[in-house]
Amino acid sequence: MRYYMLNKPSGTLTACSDPRHKTVMDLFPEEERCGLFPVGRLDKDTEGLLLITDDGALCASLLNPECHVEKTYLFYAVGALDEGMRARIEEGIKLYPTREVYSRPATLTVEGSTTLSAIREKLSPDDLRRANRRPDTPVFCGRVSVTEGKKHQVKRMLLYGGCRIVYLKRVSMGALTLDPTLPVGEYRPLTEAELHTLA
Repeated sequence: MRYYMLNKPSGTLTACSDPRHKTVMDLFPEEERCGLFPVGRLDKDTEGLLLITDDGALCASLLNPECHVEKTYLFYAVGALDEGMRARIEEGIKLYPTREVYSRPATLTVEGSTTLSAIREKLSPDDLRRANRRPDTPVFCGRVSVTEGKKHQVKRMLLYGGCRIVYLKRVSMGALTLDPTLPVGEYRPLTEAELHTLA
């Protein structure tokens, strides 16, 4: 079995192949790709920790909602989040206006504030243009931990609170933490100690 930690870059699809877009598997040499697949998914514009493996049983256990594997994300968002709204989001909120789909309880912490211009290197082209026009736009940063993986979930949770995420990065999955020395777009095999955290 093979196990790799990938620091996923923004702009790549979490898929094994795609006829039009670059995928996370394109970051691996062609001779290494056979049998490998990403565990779960990250949005195209989301960076960070992605496990790549050929171990189907491990993949199933990590993605099973009943196993409550916690995934933590670092985010930067435009807007403001008061304590009452933060608590409501933690309790679980309706994720779609027209569908009865709710998030499970989560943990959300606010860690500081900055401006769009101060995080220019993290921004999409659209947000970079906004930063050029209004560089002092307030932005706050924080972390959110969830035990499920509904589509655009973290973005929808913050949007419920009137905030728009401009940068999102997964930093941990269960006890596995993204190696801070691993450059964006690079991967490496998991260590024995890291493998034990997934067992």
